[in-house]
Amino acid sequence: MIACDLIRDLRMYKLPIEKFEKFRNDIFFIDPNNPPKSNDVEIYLGDRINKHIIDGFPNLKWIHLTSVGFDKLIGLDRDDIIITNSKGIMDSSIISTTLGFLFSLSRGINYCIKDKLDRYKFDEYFHKVQDISNQTCLIVGMGSIGNKLKTILESLDMKVIGITSDNINKLDDYLINSDVVVNLLPYTNKTKSIFNKKVFGKMKNNSYFINVGRGQTVVEEDLIYVLKNNLIAGAGLDVFEKEPLSNDSELWKLDNVILTPHIAGLSKSYWDKQYKLFKDNFNRYKNSKEMLNIINLKRGY
Repeated sequence: MIACDLIRDLRMYKLPIEKFEKFRNDIFFIDPNNPPKSNDVEIYLGDRINKHIIDGFPNLKWIHLTSVGFDKLIGLDRDDIIITNSKGIMDSSIISTTLGFLFSLSRGINYCIKDKLDRYKFDEYFHKVQDISNQTCLIVGMGSIGNKLKTILESLDMKVIGITSDNINKLDDYLINSDVVVNLLPYTNKTKSIFNKKVFGKMKNNSYFINVGRGQTVVEEDLIYVLKNNLIAGAGLDVFEKEPLSNDSELWKLDNVILTPHIAGLSKSYWDKQYKLFKDNFNRYKNSKEMLNIINLKRGY
């Protein structure tokens, strides 16, 4: 049996069972807030699994995460369970969102929207409008998304520096000369709160911070401080320390911030890609072949 937690009200997070017709008779939906116990569950499909749910499925052999992040499973010590994620199927969507943030911030599009295309009002912001060519972008987190983004930005004549989570200790060395910092880091014990007041303090005051990685890698209070005091020029944020973002968060009030509700990886083609990946891995699992996107929790990727 396949336990699935994708039963949310929002269509973009709800499993379209018609696309998973092959598995219709094997899937049963669970409420992750009140999970059942079952000896029949062998596979788990979703993104809200935790240790409590796992304990209720003693014969669980494979967890497929419909997200890239796996922070809910940090600390799980179960070598008998295969864990796969959805790395790769959201690359183009996340890159598109990142570019949207970059162009909106650097070209002042966010101000145009705010001021209803008031040409004279926009004149106040004109000195902030930038041409990204010959600027430096620091990408923090060089997986498949980071490498593809690097190629695109270099085609726009940007200089791109990329560092991996394994080289995070070199972050300070590159911040001082970076015009744009893109965070693609996953949330692990090593990356928690890595972007804090000290790190933001090393950024240029005309630089931008874009976060499409994980919200818990940022100390949100520190980010708000540097944005309010114009210690950096602005930010594009798709993820937050606590989600959904509180209605009383000061981020909503800042003119130099663009916010999206953790939708960077979503698109109309998402479920088609998700089905293709799950079906492929299901066949590999049943035939004892090497599976795609296996996560090693001890390594953190």
